[in-house]
Parts: sequence; structure tokens; C-alpha cells
Amino acid sequence: MSKRRIVWVVIAVVVVLALVLAAITWARAAHRPSSDVTPSPTPSSSIAPVPTPEPAPTPTMPTPEWGASPSWQTALSGSGIDWFSAVAAAPDGGIYAVGTTESNDQDFAGSSATSDHPDAVVAKFTATGQRVWVKTFGGTTNDGFDGVAIAADGGIVVCGYTDSTDGNLITESNAGTNDALVAKISADGDLIWATTVGGDWAGSLSSVTLAADGSIYAAGSGMSDANGGAGVATKVTADGKVVWTKTYGTWGVEFNSVIADPAGGVMAAGSTSSTQGSLPKSSDSGFEAGDGLMVKLAGDGTMSWHKTFPGTSDTTIYAAALTPDGNFIATAGDLIVRTDTKGKVLSQNPIAPVSATAYGVTGLAALPNGLIVMAIVSYGVGVPDASNTSASVVALRNDTELQFMTSVNNGVHASLNSVAATADGTTVVAVGTLTGSGTYDSDAFIVAFQIG
Repeated sequence: MSKRRIVWVVIAVVVVLALVLAAITWARAAHRPSSDVTPSPTPSSSIAPVPTPEPAPTPTMPTPEWGASPSWQTALSGSGIDWFSAVAAAPDGGIYAVGTTESNDQDFAGSSATSDHPDAVVAKFTATGQRVWVKTFGGTTNDGFDGVAIAADGGIVVCGYTDSTDGNLITESNAGTNDALVAKISADGDLIWATTVGGDWAGSLSSVTLAADGSIYAAGSGMSDANGGAGVATKVTADGKVVWTKTYGTWGVEFNSVIADPAGGVMAAGSTSSTQGSLPKSSDSGFEAGDGLMVKLAGDGTMSWHKTFPGTSDTTIYAAALTPDGNFIATAGDLIVRTDTKGKVLSQNPIAPVSATAYGVTGLAALPNGLIVMAIVSYGVGVPDASNTSASVVALRNDTELQFMTSVNNGVHASLNSVAATADGTTVVAVGTLTGSGTYDSDAFIVAFQIG
């Protein structure tokens, strides 16, 4: 299941829950026993006490229910559904969040988005959470950004998809069939170049990374009549020229994260439910679940090694990172997995003390001080508020020692999709969406924690 599917599942669940909770609240208010009401201030004891009306709830930004407190938090609002999919922190302190909007008003004024045809969005914030700018990109059909990486010149590289043949993401290769997309955007939010990759298949790129030589690698998934759903990786030059695009596996393979190896090439991670093709057979033949998958790709796209992590439930890898000692770390279901760059498994530990089985770990950052920080989305599993979809930020040392855990839902439904650390490792920023009543109804959300 991709992160975009998780967002839609969360939104569908919370709409139903909001209606049920509203009905329960009304029923309780209508049938509250007399011992729970506040007496009217009257000298006559013969007059029955009059219930005091409950004040209407005032919408507030979510605050942690326990653990660390946020340094800052904010949301971008519109009349449609909006969310951030990924976040990256620049060395100069700038924070870039990318995602998708179905709004064309309020914070997204000027967008061409509608509820049927979303636009891609990029927002820049300062290190203290001040909004610098918000830009939307797209045309009259579907466009979205799912990944972001910081470029050496201070700009950013984004990846995602475009279905438009018009608007400000148009390229010479747009086919108008949900094309996988890579684009370069300046630190001021101006589009420098955009290119689509692939061929006669519909696809999307979920994650992007930059190598030491400036080469851009992105990974995701693509579908055609021939492959039925394969992992996709592409290499693009710093000026937007496609070097190669390749598919891996068939019928149920996807990449959700790609990490540059300082020694060369990249590691792509995701899942496989395939029982055929170039990858090992999966233990799970269902298309909504699968075995966690790590694949090491050389600079020319050839596959150096691959590892699968089967389980009794979905062990999809949604998030991976490079550790300070130069190895890989990823989360596969309820496991934290570490490998070296040659594919040797160094350790596998359960994620403790929380369970991430409901939706999973959607973001992961490895800090210079040895901490790992995760964004976890759960529904009533190992989280403080079982009545809501909970988005939690968790910091662990040695993969098992809890440093802090904090939930950011506080009475509204929340989903976090990505987490990133500043270059000095003292601040962690997480992004996603809030879905609840009032001001923060399906809004793109960003929150920062000081941890160093």
C-alpha cells in the first residue's frame, strides 16, 4: 500500500468516525443524569436545577499528549483536501515541504486545483516556522509531489507525477497518462526544469535523492499491460536530462524510498507481492500487502543485491535512511532493520514500545547523535487516543531505548507522511495532514521538535 493510499484510507476512516462521535456527543448531552448538571444560582431549593449549556469547542492547533513539546507547528488551509507528503531541511535552515492540494483558495489561492484534479504544492518555512512562500504547480488534470531532496545550489529537487498536458509543469515528454515526474525548483520557488520519465506505462515517483556527483535518482512504481505493477527507478542529470529509467520485478512491486550510497549507486526500498520477474518470490501474493524489499542499484541501474523481509502481515518498507556510520536503516512492519551497503543484515529489532501495525512507520531519520526518529501513523494501536487516527513522533536510541514519544492529534485525526532532521541533528520536522472539525479540516500540516 503506497503512502498516497494511506492518506485516502485515513481520510475515509475519520469522516465516518466524525459522524459517529458527533451522534454520541449529542445523545450524551440529551440524556445526561441530574447529578452531572450545574444547579442554577437561585435561593429557592424547590426549583429544579437547570443544566448549563456546554460551550462550543474552540478549534486549536494539536499539542502533544505526552513526551516532547513542539518548537513550532502550522498548517496550510483551503476548502479542499490538502496534505504534505515529504519534507527536507536545507543547510541554511530552510525547511521545504511538498505535497498535493485540492484547494484553490485561502493559502492555496491561485492554484488550478479542484477536488477532481489536484495540483502539486511546495512550501518553504524558516527554521523557526515562519512561512516564506507557497507555490502550486500543475494543469487541468492531476499533479502531485511525493518526494523532495536538497540540491547543492540551495534549490530543491522534487518527484511525483503529472497527468496534465497544460499548466506550469508541461514538458516535451508529457504523455498525459499519469507520467512519473522529476523537477528542479529554486530556493525562491521558481521552476527551473521538469522532466517526465518512462514510456507506455502510468507511474509515480515516491522518493528522490542526490548523489555526491550531483546525479539525481528517484524511485517509485509504474504499471502497464506488460508488467502489471513494477518498481521503477530513474537517474537524471543535474540539468534534467534522463540518463536511464528501469523497472524491477512485476505484478506487485513498489519503491517508497531511495537512499544514495556514498560509495556509489543507491538503495531503493519498498515492498513486493510478486511471485514472478527479476525479484525473489514473495511470501504474500496479495496486492494490498507484501514483503519488505531492499534493492541495491549500481550507478547504471543494474541490481547489485536484494533482500526481502517476509512476515505474517504487511512488512512494506515506507521509510529508510543512511546512518552516520554509512549503513542503511529501514522499518519493515514492526521491525527496525539495519544492513550494510553490501546487503548483509546487521540487526533486526522490534519497534518498541509502540506498535506500528495499523498503518506503519511513514518517516524515518537517522541523527548524528545516534538517535533514530520515526513518524508513526496508527489507529487505536499503541497510541494514547484510541478514538482517533494518531500521528506520533518517536525517538529511539539503539533501536530499542525510548527517548521520547509524542502524539500530535489531540482530538483531531492526523497523519504524518515524512520526517527529516536538520543538518546539525538538533531539530526534527514532520509533515502530513490534519483531518477534523473547524479550522484544521484536511489541512497540510508541519510540526518541529527540538531534540538536541
